[in-house]
Amino acid sequence: MMWSCSTWGQPNNRRHLQFTAQVYNILELCWDKCVEKPGNRLDSPTENCLSSCVDCFIDTSITN
Repeated sequence: MMWSCSTWGQPNNRRHLQFTAQVYNILELCWDKCVEKPGNRLDSPTENCLSSCVDCFIDTSITN
């Protein structure tokens, strides 16, 4: 099957499922590391921590 944008978003697409699972794993790890007490809004230090955490995972996955 030839790849296209329309096949990427299909729930049964293996790559889509793997990507989605990885995103959820990264978000869960970063959330646990950075968010001390959930509220209606994130403060600036928490936003910076989440951003840095996700950036680290993205940098690691690109270089590996």
